[in-house]
Amino acid sequence: MTTTKKRIEKPWSRIGDVLLYALGQVRTLKKLYPGFMHLLIFWGVFIQVAGTLIKIMQMGLFVPFTWPLFSQAVYYGYELIMDLAGAAILLGVILALIRRWVIKPAFMQNSWDDTYALLLLALIPIAGFITEGLRLFSTRPVWATWAPIGNFVAGLFLKSSITTTQADLIHPYMFWVHVGLGLFLTASIPFTKLRHIIYTPIHIFLKTRRPAGELNSISDIMNAEVLGASTISEFSSLDLLAFDACLQCGRCEEVCPATNSGLAYSPRTLLLMLRENMAEVLLNPQIGANQNLQPELLQEEFLWSCTTCGHCLDVCPAFIRPPEQVIDLRRAQVLMTGDIPQTVGETLRNFERQGNPWGMPAQNRMGWAEGLDIRVVSPGDEVDVLYYVGCAGAFD
Repeated sequence: MTTTKKRIEKPWSRIGDVLLYALGQVRTLKKLYPGFMHLLIFWGVFIQVAGTLIKIMQMGLFVPFTWPLFSQAVYYGYELIMDLAGAAILLGVILALIRRWVIKPAFMQNSWDDTYALLLLALIPIAGFITEGLRLFSTRPVWATWAPIGNFVAGLFLKSSITTTQADLIHPYMFWVHVGLGLFLTASIPFTKLRHIIYTPIHIFLKTRRPAGELNSISDIMNAEVLGASTISEFSSLDLLAFDACLQCGRCEEVCPATNSGLAYSPRTLLLMLRENMAEVLLNPQIGANQNLQPELLQEEFLWSCTTCGHCLDVCPAFIRPPEQVIDLRRAQVLMTGDIPQTVGETLRNFERQGNPWGMPAQNRMGWAEGLDIRVVSPGDEVDVLYYVGCAGAFD
């Protein structure tokens, strides 16, 4: 198992990854429509939160210091940026709703927390613009045009029958509605898929630096008490973090050859079931609770359908590696219980006995080269170019 020291080696490189892939959304933007949509929401929220924190510090709330007040020019820019950030959130939410309810990509799943998150993300800037519109309508500042959305809402109030006195009465209520929605969304993060806002950047920072396709070896295999993972507690801490970091975007499922072939396996389903197990066993522990993994995870038609090709590794915005969890589950089945699919067992026996997966006679391996005057290298020979035929080329 990787140590904490190795997890944080080369910290500046890891911080660069967070800036590039979490803040910069580089992998997310590989798909234009959802990438642009997510970028609008992410950066809109990021700017709004940063701007709100600056305001709180300028008021001296919850901090032992006071942020210096803006100059007039800087304040105008601040109002403009905050307005545009709110508009970006609304545009991103609209694009997300169109994608989920109109376009409906085949690999996309809709759940209650998708709708919940999008509605809250829409209501917060709407409440903010109404609050700002009431303020601008009541005070009529000279800089109102620097808050274009709020100024537009103020114009709607101006055309209505509402008076400035009424606006002054409504404003504090709308302010607390706006604040309440923001706090409600924040409190919802651990209990909805919004948790990826926290866990995904952490996972990107801590992600393994092993090359894709290189498995994590079992150290001292002859004396190891745990081989693979047969319960959720036997997965590594980074694996457990990955289950929470999953965005459930479906990009892994979209490129998975097993899923696209109609087989039972799906990398997203794997991660969702493992997270469900983690929530039941580790997050809400009960005395005597069943520690076993879901039976569906261990079924042959699911677990052994993954080809471990690694395509899901290349497209995951959170850098999660589902094939490694598959390998851990398979290791536990094979090494701890001896439970192995018949076809896999036959293949391994053929390798052991004949050196090829089909059980063809080993002495026939060079049969394809008869009469071709091909040099066969021996151990220790040196060549500029070596053609390795492999089993398929030699026997098929």
